[in-house]
Amino acid sequence: MKLISVKSLAVALMAASLSLGAVSSSYAADDAKAALEEAKTATSTAQKAGFGWTIWKKMFKKAEAAAKEGKTDKVMSIAKKLTMQGLAAQKQAEAAKKAGPRF
Repeated sequence: MKLISVKSLAVALMAASLSLGAVSSSYAADDAKAALEEAKTATSTAQKAGFGWTIWKKMFKKAEAAAKEGKTDKVMSIAKKLTMQGLAAQKQAEAAKKAGPRF
């Protein structure tokens, strides 16, 4: 039985870790894309209700630029903020329907 040299083992482990890294980064990119789609849905719903926020366009541009650079963490962060803001704007639209004088 032939023993594997330390050098061969190190090379095999590095190759395995690189292939796993490629797989996980592909999942991260898919997650970022899904998060961005969710943000687009939340903000477009608020926009249709007439409660779009002016900062969204700039934030989407930053997220798309980060996606092109492969910065999935940044995309996820921006998408999360956009989703929360979109949901807040939807709540704002609902509250505005009931707004009126209280006397």
